[in-house]
Amino acid sequence: MSYRFNKEPDQQTIDYLQKAPQLEINQLSGIITAVLNFLSSSQGDQFMNTLQSLSQDLGIGLAVLKQLSRAFIMFFKGAFQNNLNTSQLTEDLTQLGFSGDQISAIQQLWKKNIMGLSSSALGKTLMVNQLILPEWKFGITASSKDLKDVGGTFMQLKLILDRGDGQKEYEYVEMTVPQFYQFFATMEKAKAQMDFFS
Repeated sequence: MSYRFNKEPDQQTIDYLQKAPQLEINQLSGIITAVLNFLSSSQGDQFMNTLQSLSQDLGIGLAVLKQLSRAFIMFFKGAFQNNLNTSQLTEDLTQLGFSGDQISAIQQLWKKNIMGLSSSALGKTLMVNQLILPEWKFGITASSKDLKDVGGTFMQLKLILDRGDGQKEYEYVEMTVPQFYQFFATMEKAKAQMDFFS
């Protein structure tokens, strides 16, 4: 079966994602919050401590919690890398068996953390590769499955990177205008700090 977050996900990931709808909303929210915080910061040792305390707080065995977290990491990584919007995220979650209330809770957490994921991904990209040129353009959504998205503004950011071997790589990020302004403010702060230390 094909999903938007991954065309051919491994079966173990799908099995655990299909078990997740059995969780209560607070359990699901706790796991997803921990996963999205981990993906934004990539602090593995801290994540393991978080899982241990979550295991006790939520009443879920640590081994099961680790597998659920791994499955959600794969899901949200794929969703981010494939630039899934909330409608596409909903399609995958519905296909996996999540209820409407669970999907709403997951969407809220996704929207709340997407900026942190973008900043983290950009930071990792810039550490490895040299940024040659950023390009951006603004647009307006003219058509969408979700009527409330029509007429919404968005910003597409194209980063041209030098991988160090003479090859250029292109990275694309799409975000809303408020997310772009927040991202821009974060980059200005980072530049000011770099200028201070250089």
